[in-house]
Amino acid sequence: MTVQQEPTTSTVQFDCGELHLRGVRMAPQTPFGEVLFLHGAGQTRHSWGGSMRHLAQRGWSATAVDLRGHGDSDWSDSGNYSLEANAADVAHILTAIAEPVVLVGASLGGLASLQAAATHTHHVRALVLVDIAPRASTDGVRRIHEFMLAHTQGFASLDEVAAAIGEYKGVDRPTNAAGLRKVVRQHHDSRWYWHWDPRLLSAHQRTAAGQSQRADTLLQMAARIHTPTLVVRGTQSDVIDQEGVDELRRVLPYSFETNVAAGHMVAGDDNDVFVAALTDFLQRLQH
Repeated sequence: MTVQQEPTTSTVQFDCGELHLRGVRMAPQTPFGEVLFLHGAGQTRHSWGGSMRHLAQRGWSATAVDLRGHGDSDWSDSGNYSLEANAADVAHILTAIAEPVVLVGASLGGLASLQAAATHTHHVRALVLVDIAPRASTDGVRRIHEFMLAHTQGFASLDEVAAAIGEYKGVDRPTNAAGLRKVVRQHHDSRWYWHWDPRLLSAHQRTAAGQSQRADTLLQMAARIHTPTLVVRGTQSDVIDQEGVDELRRVLPYSFETNVAAGHMVAGDDNDVFVAALTDFLQRLQH
């Protein structure tokens, strides 16, 4: 792709019925098409910042939104953070965008994208599923939940936030204070809390408890998706294994696979390799 001029950046908001989702859009003057990024549980749209800028500089309009209960998006009054509610939100966004969209979703955002793509096929140009499969590793899912549950009382400082993230990922702790401020917010008690509704944890537990039945449903949905699909697996992920990816790909009529030497948070672990694979996939769509 030819590198274009610096894209323009604007804020976006989508009416999803019960609530509004908010995010950011980066767009060149003459885009090749629309790409929508959806993050995982406990993250925010900022996890896609590097990927968005890379694509926008190469001719694609890139939009990332905070899922319900995350970041700057509304919290659900009813506490509904089910996969079905998130998928319905994605469907609202697809309907609001005037042309078929390339959906890029990780973890929760990927599962919601898969479900939305199955029910709104004509709104989806292509699908990119980042380290997700209908059947996930019980141990990996449990480790995510334990990490989220361990810090519901907040942190005394950003240093504590950095230490917790580093311990979970098994790497040196992050040192970018500006980046940490995108995933936590400071309350009136001066403590720092994750940038999401704590009621998400209940939905996460229910999803894990009903995984087997939900997996069968998602596989049935995947079989209805006839758009090009790229399945990106983090080879160091403890959430998705090769068996789960193979099971998914057997029912996807038109899919490709790429492996990245990263953990479950693929783009966050190795954005350069991830975005190279994504760019290559998008180039195929233009031919």
